[in-house]
Amino acid sequence: MRPNVFGIEGTIAAYEEGIPWLEELLMVLEDNKQYVLNYIKEYMPELQAIQPEATHLIWIDCQKLGMSDEELCTFFLEKARVKFDEGFKFGETGSAFIRMNIACPKERIDMALRRMNEALLEHRIGKQP
Repeated sequence: MRPNVFGIEGTIAAYEEGIPWLEELLMVLEDNKQYVLNYIKEYMPELQAIQPEATHLIWIDCQKLGMSDEELCTFFLEKARVKFDEGFKFGETGSAFIRMNIACPKERIDMALRRMNEALLEHRIGKQP
C-alpha cells in the first residue's frame, strides 16, 4: 500500500518529535496498570489480574466465579455494564478470562473497576444462604 501525504508527514513527525509523547504515554500506561492490579487485588479477591509483559491489555482470571464463558460475558455486560474482550475468543486457555484495555483515561478505568466491584458485591450477597 502507498501511504497518503498525511501518513508520510505523521510518520516523519513521530520519528523526529515523538519521543516526549511516547515517554509520557508509557508512564500513563504503567500508572494505569499498577492501579488496576492493586485495585483488583484489594477489592476483588475472586479475580486475579495477570501482570502484562508487554501490552496495554490485562488478562483477568475469573475462574473462582464458577461461571461459564457465556455467563461471565453476560455478568460483566449486564450487571457491571462493562464490555471486555472475552478470553475464550483466544483459544481454550482463555476460557474463564476477560481482557481489559488500560490504554484510556484513568477515570474510565476507575469507573469500570467500581462497576465490576459493585456487581461482584451483589453476586457475593446473592450466593449467601
